[in-house]
Amino acid sequence: MVRHIQAILAYGHALGDNYGFGHDNKDVPAWMIHTLGPEIGAEQALRSAVGFTETDWRVEGYNDRLQAADERVGMELVIHGDLLGGDPNYILAATHTVADLGAPASITDLDPSDNSDRRLAWALKVLGITPVSLKPQWYLAALTG
Repeated sequence: MVRHIQAILAYGHALGDNYGFGHDNKDVPAWMIHTLGPEIGAEQALRSAVGFTETDWRVEGYNDRLQAADERVGMELVIHGDLLGGDPNYILAATHTVADLGAPASITDLDPSDNSDRRLAWALKVLGITPVSLKPQWYLAALTG
């Protein structure tokens, strides 16, 4: 069986797996149990926090408004780990790049913005999670599946 392998370089907070996220309360945040996975749930929670709650992609201008919301959010939950052998792990990343096996990626355009640390702190608050690391940092991770 051929497995897909990627290298990921990301600036942000390592969060661990679905079960390792820190929580501000004893209840699991709703975004973590989204039917399409925590990465989709986090994406929707962050978009909602900047005012984007649309769900009908057929409405004219939807993609433009979605893109504008994603730019305001300025980060995403990046999956890493072994997707076939267990639960994936996550990094809340302000910026990241991915290199596929045999296809190196340029990292010349990966500088975090001046407000990345502030935006990451905002996202952690919106998502109701506490990272293991005290401040954002660079992570080199692998994804297989």
